[in-house]
Amino acid sequence: MNGGGTDDTTILQAVLDRAARGVSVHLVIDGTALVSGLNACGNTTIECVAGGGLYLKDGSNRAIIRNAHRSRDAITDEHITIRGCFLNGTRYVKTVRPPLYLEGMKFEIPREPDGTYISGLQFFGVNDLTIENTTLWHARSFSIWVANALMRAVSP
Repeated sequence: MNGGGTDDTTILQAVLDRAARGVSVHLVIDGTALVSGLNACGNTTIECVAGGGLYLKDGSNRAIIRNAHRSRDAITDEHITIRGCFLNGTRYVKTVRPPLYLEGMKFEIPREPDGTYISGLQFFGVNDLTIENTTLWHARSFSIWVANALMRAVSP
């Protein structure tokens, strides 16, 4: 909405939250947007066109996009699609927790408040997860972390 210079998390999350009320959501992003992380409920498609994408705001210690009801034990969300997006975790400028020191060596362990490693995309407990034509750039720890999910691979 604001070309990536202003935090667009609130407006984009408000659109995505419509899926929590049972409405299928197809969010089309046609430019760059700065976010502090988005939660996608079931029956959600996030599609980027015309070079659109999301940039993680400095100091955001979480995934760029993750499912809203993450679970390692049960399938909690269904039908989530991420298509055509450029997702930039801006790894080199993040403000993260203090580093951990082990045997005199400095190790940075970027984690979310719940202890999971920060990743570009994070989906735990999803049935019918589709990720296609999406670029993950400078993710904090892992580009994508999927657990307890049924995923459909799509070839370009």
